[in-house]
Amino acid sequence: MKKTQYLSLLLMFTLLFVVNSVAFAENSLKSIKERGYILVGTNPEYPPFELINEKGKLVGFDIDLFEAMAKEIGIKVKWHQLGFETIIGALKSTQIDAAISGLSVTEERRKHVEFSDPYYLSGQVVVVLEESPLKSLKELKGKRASAGIGTIGAYAAEKIDGVTVITPESNALAFMMLRNNSADVVVADIPVADAYIRRGGFRQLGKPLSFEEIAIGFTKGNTELAKAFNVALAKVKADGTYEKLLIKWKIISK
Repeated sequence: MKKTQYLSLLLMFTLLFVVNSVAFAENSLKSIKERGYILVGTNPEYPPFELINEKGKLVGFDIDLFEAMAKEIGIKVKWHQLGFETIIGALKSTQIDAAISGLSVTEERRKHVEFSDPYYLSGQVVVVLEESPLKSLKELKGKRASAGIGTIGAYAAEKIDGVTVITPESNALAFMMLRNNSADVVVADIPVADAYIRRGGFRQLGKPLSFEEIAIGFTKGNTELAKAFNVALAKVKADGTYEKLLIKWKIISK
C-alpha cells in the first residue's frame, strides 16, 4: 500500500473515532444531567405500552414507567416518536439517548444496543377475528399473517410453516388488515394482543409462539446510563410504583 493511501485511511479512521467519541459523550449520563433532559424514542402503536390517547397525548405503561425512572435520576424526558423499524438506527446514530417501545431483547439487537435490565416478560401470540373458523395453530398453513414491520411478531410469523407474512408499518395497521379481511391472522406481543382483544372482535388462537424479555435500549457501550436506569427501575419496583402501573394499564389485575 502506498504511503499516501495509508495516511488517508489512518486519517479517515481517526475522524470516525473522534466523531463517534463526541456523539457518545453527548449522551453520557453527565451530559444528559447537564442539559436537564433525556431524549427518548418510542413508537406509539403498542397499546398498552405506548399509544396516543383521544386527546392526542402520548401515554402508556412504558411512558409512565420511564417518566418514573427519570424522576428518580433527576432528569426530565423529551419524547421523540419514531417508526418502530427506525428505532435501532436512531440509537446507533445517537439521534436519541434511549428507546422504550416494548423492545424485545434478542442476540441480534444486543450487537447494536445496550440494554437495561428486563422490566417485563412478554411473548408472541396469534390473533384472529372472533368469528374466524380457525381453531388451531396447525391450521395456519396457506394463511396470511400480518405483523408490524421490524417487530418480533414479524420474525415469529416468518417461522410459521406455510404462512404468507405481510408487514405493514405498525401493529395498528396489522389489526386493521385483519378486521378488513386483508389478513387471516395477526402476530403480536401478548399485552398488545390483549389490549385489542379487550376492545372486542378478536380472540387469541392457541398458545404463545414464544417468550421474550422487554428492556430499555441505549447507545451501544453506554453502560453508565444503562446502570443508572437499572438502579431507578429497582427503586420503582421496590416502592410499589411498578405494580401500580401494571394495574393501571390492565397488564395485570388487582
